[in-house]
Amino acid sequence: SALTAFSDPKLVEPMISYAFSDALRDNERDSFIFAPNRSHRTRDFAWTTIKKRLGEIRNMLPAQSAKYLPYLLSSHCSEEALKELTTIFKPWVDGPEENRVEGVDRHLSATENRLKRCLALREKNQLALSKMVHQ
Repeated sequence: SALTAFSDPKLVEPMISYAFSDALRDNERDSFIFAPNRSHRTRDFAWTTIKKRLGEIRNMLPAQSAKYLPYLLSSHCSEEALKELTTIFKPWVDGPEENRVEGVDRHLSATENRLKRCLALREKNQLALSKMVHQ
């Protein structure tokens, strides 16, 4: 939506906070969580902001939306993102029953695979670029 289409990092925190607004219906809230992660200009700050409030966000979102939260890391393409993915979301799969989110295992696995492919592609291309530059 136009309301969530922005690339100014200063708008990230207010946008995520707005997801908690009583003015929104339950099915509208996830747009305000996921939208800031779509832009390379805002995704790092968005993830930092979301991570601080992840418990609140998980409880606020409908279950069918909460299972998609691992995708927030899918475009980060870093070893740290891969580590955080496992550390933060793995307990939602195999932790205590009350902490589990039904269906998150599939999306956790898909995000892990996406990050690993991105890292491998980055390593391959960096090597090729390095060879071209040093010729």
